Order: sequence, then C-alpha cells, then structure tokens
Amino acid sequence: MRSVSVLLVASVIALGGCAAGIRRVDPTAPEYFSPTGPVAKSVSVSLSADARKKVADNVKFNPQTLLDTVKRALQTSRLLDENSATASRTVDIVITNMRARSNFTATAFGFLAGADMVTGDVIVHDLQGTELNRFEVHAGYALGGLAGGQDSTRMDWLYEKFAQLTLQNLEGKPPK
Repeated sequence: MRSVSVLLVASVIALGGCAAGIRRVDPTAPEYFSPTGPVAKSVSVSLSADARKKVADNVKFNPQTLLDTVKRALQTSRLLDENSATASRTVDIVITNMRARSNFTATAFGFLAGADMVTGDVIVHDLQGTELNRFEVHAGYALGGLAGGQDSTRMDWLYEKFAQLTLQNLEGKPPK
C-alpha cells in the first residue's frame, strides 16, 4: 500500500512539473499558417520593459536561443521562408516574463524552488504592419533533481515547448 502511495505522489509531481499553455487574445481571429497559405517572412524576439528589468536576474535565459528554436520549428514545418517573394507575414515575439533557477537551486530543491518559465506574446503582422493575430504562450518547467536540474535540460525544454506551442497555434491546431 505504501509503494502505491509513493507512486501516486511521484506521478502527480511529474505531471505537474511541466506546464504550458496558450491564451488567445481574440479567439475569433482565424489567422493560421499552412505550407500552402500565408507563410512568415521573418520572426523576431524582443523583451518587454518588465522583462528587460528581470533579465539581469535570469542570466540563463537566452532570447537568441529561443528565437533560433522558434525559427527552426517554423522552417521545419515550411511556415517560415525568409527568402520567399510570396511570404506575407511577420511573427514578433515579445517576452513578457521569465524565470530561470540556478543550477544548484533546481538540483537541490527541484519543484520546491518554483518553476523556470517563459511567457510571451506572439503577434502576427502583415507586411504593412497591421496586427492580424495575437496570443500568449507560457511554458514552465518545475522539475529538478539530478536528472532535471541541469541548466541545458531545463532551458532547452522551455525553448522547445514555447516553439511547439507557437507552431501549433499558428497552424490552428489545439495544444497537445
């Protein structure tokens, strides 16, 4: 009976350790990308004023790595073509909040030290700058310990999850 209780508690912790989601600002905005439809010409990442204040305390967060991860996901799905003459959209990501635990804190205290996370607004514009769609992406990673406490494990998971949710929403697919 005791082993069942321990297994149940461990399962709940594991399932709650990684959280992610999307919040659409305008749920009726049907601006989706497809390999044959509107394709992005560019993707950019910037920091909001609040995020710029927090970045000094979160030196493990790297906006360029996040940008590279999102670009790779969109290019792989043929939704980003920076050289296309027919690409008619831009995607701007504005990071609004982030938190990156130290390696020691994540390893020693795990989920008890809170979660690493990144939150940002993804804004789709046409080439004239008109906003076509906006949604918020949030990815959080609270696991730690020896297996999940390493900086690269945690941050790579955050960047990949953020890119995955961005891609899914741009394609009009519900988050998994």
